[in-house]
Amino acid sequence: MTIEFFEELAGFSTFNELVNGSHYQEIPEGWFVVVTDVVGSTRAIEAGRYKDVNTIGAATLVAMRNAIPNVLVPFVFGGDGASAAFPGAFKSQVVRELSALRTLSEERFGLVLRVGIVSVEELRARGTPVLVAKYLLEGKYPLALFRGGALSLADRLIKGAGAQYEVPVVEGAETDLLSLSCRWKEIKPAGGCALAILAMDPHGEASLVGQLLAGIDTILDPGTDQANPVRVPKMAYRSLGEMWSQDGRFAQSVTARLRRRVETFFAYILFNWKLGVLLPKLSHYVDATPAHTDFRKFDDMLRMVIDCTPAQAERIEALCKTLRTESGLVYGLHRNRASLMTCYVPGFGDGEHVHFVDGADGGYALAAKQLKAQIKASSTA
Repeated sequence: MTIEFFEELAGFSTFNELVNGSHYQEIPEGWFVVVTDVVGSTRAIEAGRYKDVNTIGAATLVAMRNAIPNVLVPFVFGGDGASAAFPGAFKSQVVRELSALRTLSEERFGLVLRVGIVSVEELRARGTPVLVAKYLLEGKYPLALFRGGALSLADRLIKGAGAQYEVPVVEGAETDLLSLSCRWKEIKPAGGCALAILAMDPHGEASLVGQLLAGIDTILDPGTDQANPVRVPKMAYRSLGEMWSQDGRFAQSVTARLRRRVETFFAYILFNWKLGVLLPKLSHYVDATPAHTDFRKFDDMLRMVIDCTPAQAERIEALCKTLRTESGLVYGLHRNRASLMTCYVPGFGDGEHVHFVDGADGGYALAAKQLKAQIKASSTA
């Protein structure tokens, strides 16, 4: 078992290379796969709770890093949940943190979080090796890309036989989300549409996703590299009162909640009053935020939130329809008035922070309704 497996994995920085199988390596034996998702997330989002759902979805990474602070683990944010993998040597710590996160989610956010763990050996025995690649964002933060069907299988196992794979309750376990924040306002798209895209080949062929990416690049010209919805001129801090009203939910202990409020106050002064320009490190952090966003990712499914015009969104939808008719692509699209950013910031330097992007009106979760309907239609055809 190689604890440093993901850290030592060679990375690549051109997103469309995700279709290149040579970038992917099997996760070693002795590792485990984690899948989390907010139960009833679509209903919660339709009730206007998309920020809360995104926060808990991204919180899986915080829990993993709390449990394993010195090991880089492959992780992907899915909007209403997340997937990750970790070395078995840390299983007890991970179980404790995820159990505490599930409790915090229910008690502080009123959201039920499903949390399951499946061994790499079991997934491999069922015919789906866990293949992962390391995509380096422009800011050098490493994102995991998964392929081969293992995450989809793990998700089905956890939802279908929850008691067998569910993380047990750990009495007295506590966690905090102090390195996670949602302090930026919704970001209005420059082109008028923040388009959430989900797409996959039900047979697992990456080449079809490659065709879609190439087509979207042609429509957007010069491509998705320039379609990042997070842009510095559009970034603005929320009000201090609004942030303070949320801070009490990010930790369980009174001391941690007080610390959170103090940090929020100083962050508000620095960022809202533009005083960060006096501190080069903070100024660089703001300027580098777009380069640290995960607006594109892949976990057996292409997930993107892009800034485009309504006309471009129409053309992308037409492309998806064509690829569905000709090649069996299944997809989901949702047009949002803005994008939403949830930030994991343990440090301000390059490669130390990552910002999770979703559509502000439900994004991935509502796009998933269309995708699931297409999968169901394909299976009954």
